[in-house]
Amino acid sequence: MKKEKIKRASLWLVTATLTVSLSIIGLTSCDKDNNPLKSTTYSFSSDEFADLYNLLPNIDYGRLSIVGDGILRFQSFDHFEAIYDQLERNCEMWDSLFLVSHANLSDTSLEDYETLNGYDEFLPLAVFEHDFNISSTSLRKAKSLAFENWLNNNLVGEIPNDALIDDDVEQALFNIYHEICIGDTIYSIRKEGNVLIPLDSIGNIRRYRLLPFDELSEIFPVVPKGWNGDIDYSYIPNNWKDTIHISSNECFAFMANAPTPIIHNGKHKPKLVTKVINLKYKPSNNKYVTTRRKTSLEAKVVFYWQEENLITGTQSNDTLGELSKFKEEKKRKTRKVVIKGSIEDRDNTHFTFGVKRNPSATTIINGVEYPISIVF
Repeated sequence: MKKEKIKRASLWLVTATLTVSLSIIGLTSCDKDNNPLKSTTYSFSSDEFADLYNLLPNIDYGRLSIVGDGILRFQSFDHFEAIYDQLERNCEMWDSLFLVSHANLSDTSLEDYETLNGYDEFLPLAVFEHDFNISSTSLRKAKSLAFENWLNNNLVGEIPNDALIDDDVEQALFNIYHEICIGDTIYSIRKEGNVLIPLDSIGNIRRYRLLPFDELSEIFPVVPKGWNGDIDYSYIPNNWKDTIHISSNECFAFMANAPTPIIHNGKHKPKLVTKVINLKYKPSNNKYVTTRRKTSLEAKVVFYWQEENLITGTQSNDTLGELSKFKEEKKRKTRKVVIKGSIEDRDNTHFTFGVKRNPSATTIINGVEYPISIVF
């Protein structure tokens, strides 16, 4: 009985916290009756997790569907970004609600509780993948398994991040072949650039996956990665990762990813994704595990582009100036910053993109500042 009273009190506190949060940021359920609960057949690892998950706002998926062998089809880029934003919001809220419900636990007890009950900071993404039956083809799921194997092998080898898409939420929307469908176009993300495949060609998608970029460029429109840059700028896409030690048994993995821009509403959208994952060696598990630390993250970048008029042959270049973004300190396992730029597209013009070499980032972990120079 005592445990039941504690559980009810804990859930009351979480519910009250969520109510205040919803009032502040103006979130509402997409259901007609504004019922904040959701229906899912996902198997939660505990009743508590199911109760907490049901406190999250519903997500309006709109006319999201599956085409081919597990490619998510969005009606537009706005549709894609709306679902991304809602999943991102729910992941942040999910972790906050969990911390509120266990605010009485010490750091060690909280970590033991998470391990014992299989806590997943990205549970809303796992539920999404399950509900749309894409768990077996999700890029995020594949990369999370690879990361877990890396931890089990005590960080031997390179960090198994994805060189093309290294944003956990975005990875949940792409399949293992780096494909999504926007409207009637399948976007296939390659290291050489992006391939735009008409939806009516999906019957041959498995064959297209085996073809090199050069051959695909003779069949479909492509957006190549561009040029190799000069002494000051490096090309997009680009990827960098490193493991930075705090002590003999504590470290964090840092990743930076600048994917090939996609045109959205007549604009090219370059972006930089930076991410910190806190790690430590746990003797009782005889391996490294993810751990919570008070972490903030700031990143800065200068996007650069070259444009060529395909009719006159004239060329020009420019930058967007320095852009930055800061995520305030929170007790998190993972902290991520996404910086987006915007460049107007023009008719009969070819664009190539880059970033100023070695964009900077700074993370503050448990009060200690770690400046980072991203090696692009």
